[in-house]
Amino acid sequence: INDNKMELYLTKPGIFNGLIHYLFFKANTLKISASHFKIHTNIDMPWCLDGEEGPKGDVEISVIHNKLRIFAKAPKTLFH
Repeated sequence: INDNKMELYLTKPGIFNGLIHYLFFKANTLKISASHFKIHTNIDMPWCLDGEEGPKGDVEISVIHNKLRIFAKAPKTLFH
């Protein structure tokens, strides 16, 4: 989780933007790990950012390492 990388999954186009291909046909999915991506597209549709409309066209995505703090309750252990 703290490796300064994110995963990009590329699938064939399809129902739900290829999500069905990812869920059921992972052999046809390419996984790439990196800390920075530049994605070029030939369509001018908006990107979806957590359910909200994002930028259109080409995008650049980078990991900003150690800039987000997450506070969570410690999981209960199986053995006390």
